[in-house]
Amino acid sequence: MGAVLCSCMYKVFTAVYTVPSEMFLVPQARLWIATAQLAYGQGLPEGVGPFAVTGFVVSAGLAVVRAGAGRKGWVECVPSGIAIGIGKLGVI
Repeated sequence: MGAVLCSCMYKVFTAVYTVPSEMFLVPQARLWIATAQLAYGQGLPEGVGPFAVTGFVVSAGLAVVRAGAGRKGWVECVPSGIAIGIGKLGVI
């Protein structure tokens, strides 16, 4: 019930206000807008392809380094692919 009510209230709210805007700075709104556009067949934002490929290559390279390092002490400083993915969410 909450999802239905929130969806209806969002439609009412966006009929009056623009989200995101200078009045409503919502950092995660751009992520949700991009997700909704993708779900409705409007495609991904421009520049996502190279960004995703770069993230994959960096994550795969770091995974190889982590796997090859074994139990060496410095391997704790090498970020995992999940850490990179979480960081990418903040960029969008």
